[in-house]
Amino acid sequence: MGDTIKNEHKSFNLAKHPILMLGLICLCSAVIFGTKPFSGTGIIFLLCVIFFIIIITFSQSKTDEKFKVTAVKSSGYAILFFIGYCIISIQQKSGAFLFLFAVFLAVIYGLYCYINDTLDTKKVIMILFILAFALKLAYVLYTTVHQRQHDVENFDGASRGHAAYILYILNHWYLPDFDVRMHWQFYHPPLHHFIAAIWLKIQSNLGIATEASYEGLQYLSLFYSSISMYLSYRIMQELRLRRTGLIVAFAIVAFHPTFIILAGSVNNDILSVAFMLGAILNTLVWYKNQTIKNILKIALCIGLGMLTKLSVWMVAPAVAIVFIIVLIQNRDKFKKLILQMLAFGVVSIPIGLFWSVRNYLMYKVPFTYVPELSKTSSQYIGNYSVLDRLFDFNFSQFESVYTQFVFYSGKYFEYNPTIALFKTAMFDEVINDTYYPEIKYSGIVLFWSGVVLALLGFIAIIYMLIRKKSMKPAFKVFFATLTAIILASYYIFCFKFPFTCTQNVRYVVPLITVGAVFIGLWLTKTLGKKTKSVKVFRIAVCAITVCFCISSAITYTLIGI
Repeated sequence: MGDTIKNEHKSFNLAKHPILMLGLICLCSAVIFGTKPFSGTGIIFLLCVIFFIIIITFSQSKTDEKFKVTAVKSSGYAILFFIGYCIISIQQKSGAFLFLFAVFLAVIYGLYCYINDTLDTKKVIMILFILAFALKLAYVLYTTVHQRQHDVENFDGASRGHAAYILYILNHWYLPDFDVRMHWQFYHPPLHHFIAAIWLKIQSNLGIATEASYEGLQYLSLFYSSISMYLSYRIMQELRLRRTGLIVAFAIVAFHPTFIILAGSVNNDILSVAFMLGAILNTLVWYKNQTIKNILKIALCIGLGMLTKLSVWMVAPAVAIVFIIVLIQNRDKFKKLILQMLAFGVVSIPIGLFWSVRNYLMYKVPFTYVPELSKTSSQYIGNYSVLDRLFDFNFSQFESVYTQFVFYSGKYFEYNPTIALFKTAMFDEVINDTYYPEIKYSGIVLFWSGVVLALLGFIAIIYMLIRKKSMKPAFKVFFATLTAIILASYYIFCFKFPFTCTQNVRYVVPLITVGAVFIGLWLTKTLGKKTKSVKVFRIAVCAITVCFCISSAITYTLIGI
């Protein structure tokens, strides 16, 4: 009996490895949809796999067999009930049907748990995770590698853009042996492009057609976006968000349009975001449990992140401040902590700075090199004064809630970095009601609810940082530093390179998670308070979040239809 228990304890439990499991789910998605147009059968199969696996992952314990069995039975009944309609009505072009099917399963499961009085916070998070993943996958299915991309160009042998960079590595299997300034976007560190090239090679060896393999690159981005969603949830757990606070914070991240769009983008943005979130999470973990394993996780996240995109450096100063605070607080462990920090530097610095040092030594490329557009470019906005760009919030700029980019049917080039943040966060640059008239109403709701949540998130950060006992002082300093550096870097970048394309939320994505976390923390701190003002506040935040999530889901479903 003892041997049996011991063996069971050592058995591999997939539920304990959520990132590995997300990788398997994304791989399953690529296998089903990557080689041929998706079908009703494929959708049903995929949703069943996702539904069953994630339910098991978020089960309360390994021994909770009753919960697992009832979940499988209820979803099985839903599939049997719905399968006839799926086969008859599914259309090849309706990639959004995937999300609708996920909604159906989630509603059935949610109702089942509610009726049986088992619907708790953990199960709500699980349902939101399933729905958000399905929405991102639907976006990937109806978005090609030539649509709504940033700096990618075409996979047609061109010598510029992320596509050319990936193909160069695929064809040569070594780093560019020339001055990276000669080819647009080749200045970026190579990790993302190497991983993409390896994935293309694997697909080729499996006999997948060339064009289909290019589309298959989006499943890497889907994986990174899903990891970002999971890491955001873990950050919320580390900061002890509970109940409504946890649900609201996670819902904002899960259904945020930026993470949906990045799930279909094949550049290096979303992988760098995942590494930054990983660095944030592991810093919180290391502060509580100062082991060599935990600090090396931070080192790898920052090092590999900078090997993906140099902007990941922005998390490093905040991490360094936490290191200093821990040293001061634990002077009796000074030697042990110094050794850990030396190990951190030995791992993170060579990896993170390798690309910049190499290019400087070989070709004198400046460490901070970024290719600059010509001032003759039509999107040059340097002619606006600093005051206009920072403080002009004339309502005429909100007559359209979509990014004003003349290239994409806009009336002018967006020039206010703050307004551009709000607009690109919801719709990026290309999405507007001219190209997609069906989102005319849902887009407006999405934008204004998103603006309210963004402002609330900023207020929450300030309020919780100055409020006593809202979180550990070290965490306050950490998040204050991180937020200040990312925002300052963004505005400096916008003024140093005064072009509309530089005013994009993709340069501040981690702040979406930070803002959501602080909203959730604010709500968590109001638990148990029954004053009228607190009740109104909680109801208002929940209502706005519901509007945001529903309008996001509707908008990015209608675009697919």
